[in-house]
Amino acid sequence: MPGNKIPHTPIFTIPHFDKLVHLSFYFILCLFLFRPLKNITSKYYIIALFTSVLLSGLIEVLQNKIAISRHGDVYDLLANITGAVLAFAILQILYFRENILNGFSKA
Repeated sequence: MPGNKIPHTPIFTIPHFDKLVHLSFYFILCLFLFRPLKNITSKYYIIALFTSVLLSGLIEVLQNKIAISRHGDVYDLLANITGAVLAFAILQILYFRENILNGFSKA
């Protein structure tokens, strides 16, 4: 959505609100990629992370090269990557915790 089409409501005036939106979208994207990729390989979490990062980079480059009313932004890219890495980190923490708890239940 072009910036001039965003409604002027209080929530949209929060500083860097658009970066929070980018972070949230890529966090959710990466989480959604974990499940289907889990059936393909044991390294699904790494594939989901790299897929999210590559998609983000591609979109930012295309916005800069092709789009008329949009432009690529390095800070958008960083927010996207941060969201994907955050999802990856949470998955790693949960996976690590699950393995520890399963290890204790087998003892």
